[in-house]
Amino acid sequence: MTKPLDRRSMLRVSALTGLVGAAGVGTVAPALADPRRPDGAGPDGNSPDGTGRDGTGTNRLRRIPGLWEATLVIQEQQRRELALWNLSEDGMFLHTGDNGGTGFGRWERSGLSTFTVTFREFVLTAEGALEGQLRIRETCTFTGADTIEVSSVARFFTPEGSLLGTFHATGTGSRVND
Repeated sequence: MTKPLDRRSMLRVSALTGLVGAAGVGTVAPALADPRRPDGAGPDGNSPDGTGRDGTGTNRLRRIPGLWEATLVIQEQQRRELALWNLSEDGMFLHTGDNGGTGFGRWERSGLSTFTVTFREFVLTAEGALEGQLRIRETCTFTGADTIEVSSVARFFTPEGSLLGTFHATGTGSRVND
């Protein structure tokens, strides 16, 4: 049996493969969650407060960490984007898209069936020069145990920090289980 990688080792290995890098850390469990439960559930095994209810008809705390595949449509461009996300237990978020970009940030539970993601992604020219930075916030809502709906707002900044534009996207995602 192999020893699980600690976060530092994972980042080192990931940086060597060119897929990921350092990221911020956020909280992953609601304040009322039972700290002994890795999924953040309360004493009833479902809701953080132990009542089994979240007010939306979903009586189960959804598990967020894992590998996800998301398909989004950028509304202003009517362009489809496919992305892979890795959400770790400690709140780290890693993103790679079919546009060649890689994003780093954090995720946070915002309800029993919702979570938010904030991350940044450098945008490079075809020659590899820095063109700007995307700062993205996504709201994800579970539609099933392993499926989500996504609403996204991305702000594009120049290398000097001036806002150039704002883009909106919606789409869906599903947990990768293979």
